[in-house]
Amino acid sequence: MGMAIDGLISGLQTTDLINSLMQAEAIPQTLLKNKVTDSTNFISAMQALNSKVAALADSAAKLAKPAGTDLHTASTSSTTLPPPPAPAPWTAPSTSRSTASRSRRSP
Repeated sequence: MGMAIDGLISGLQTTDLINSLMQAEAIPQTLLKNKVTDSTNFISAMQALNSKVAALADSAAKLAKPAGTDLHTASTSSTTLPPPPAPAPWTAPSTSRSTASRSRRSP
């Protein structure tokens, strides 16, 4: 690069002026780059949402099947059954009745 002396004759800072013009001309390009970045972020967010909705739909389809709510199974290593529980003690029903007198009507 050659030797530059700003504003030797005119008194203008030509290097600063050129840099300012270059920055001003770069604004539309910077805005476009920001828009591309925003669009890329939006697309990534929509793809993640799509994956989650697809997983939800898959889970709902599995749950809609007849065995969809069978989440647990029981198992044992024992080959014998435990004894049945003892029956509750039996108590006789109460035999007290009210002894109201019955009257007959004459015809």
